[in-house]
Amino acid sequence: MQNLFLLISFVSLCFSTHIFGETKSEEFNITSFNLRNFWSKRGPSTSLKKEKIFSFIKKKQSHLLAIQELKTPETFRKQLTEKFPFYELITSSCGGLGQQYLGIIYDKRLFSFIKKEEISEMSLQKNCHYGLRPALVLTLKENYNSTLIQIINLHLKAGSDDKAQVKREKQVKYLSLWLTKNNNLPHIILGDFNMTEEMFFSKLNDQFINLVNATQTIKCSSYWWGGINDRLFYPSKIDHILFHNFSPLSYQSKTFAHCQQNFCFPSNEMQLGSSYTHVSDHCPINTKIKLEKRIIP
Repeated sequence: MQNLFLLISFVSLCFSTHIFGETKSEEFNITSFNLRNFWSKRGPSTSLKKEKIFSFIKKKQSHLLAIQELKTPETFRKQLTEKFPFYELITSSCGGLGQQYLGIIYDKRLFSFIKKEEISEMSLQKNCHYGLRPALVLTLKENYNSTLIQIINLHLKAGSDDKAQVKREKQVKYLSLWLTKNNNLPHIILGDFNMTEEMFFSKLNDQFINLVNATQTIKCSSYWWGGINDRLFYPSKIDHILFHNFSPLSYQSKTFAHCQQNFCFPSNEMQLGSSYTHVSDHCPINTKIKLEKRIIP
């Protein structure tokens, strides 16, 4: 109950505007997006990719963004801060064997940086450069009332084979242990889980069954070939936004790009369009938290 009160107070103060004693409610905007090897020599790195990604960032103006598969973090950071000087990007130190780094972008007008951590056990190797991607954890302080919140960006093991599933299960186990040890703060857990929410929840310890699944209503978050050579690509829902240790007053989630355009139906490459062919197989997912009006005496 104390965590719930703190988080509601944090959001209420953070995203409100004072007009003649009345507080007008705003929205807390959260996004997750797997950029598919951003600026990698092996992946699409055309100007169209850059244009579409930064156009989306400009349009959504999220207060928090979790991004996955940064191949060249400093290049992305330079482009981001040139276009949006109010944003700060914190990236992981370990990108795993594939050197796919995680990043968390936050609005400096609303948050202050406290510390960065990585759940290194989730790499499943002593040397991260030979293992998987550890989770990136960012502790932020809300600038108005100094409330702390932790953002946990995930990019779990990819693949549908048995070995990949076993590795993801181990990663979720280490995440559960970390959450148990750090249960005193509200968390936003988001990213590319490479599994459905049902599978993810089934692997968590029992004490986390009260996690709020903010993106439960979206139908898909990416497309893949489906294991069938029929020239169609099939929707999947493997990216999620979850809340731990607090329940927002209300929230609404959406998916964008080719997921939205094709209504999460099986589609061919032409139907999926340039956001699929030139940007990412994943689609951005976004959650807006709506707040009630508050009267200041």
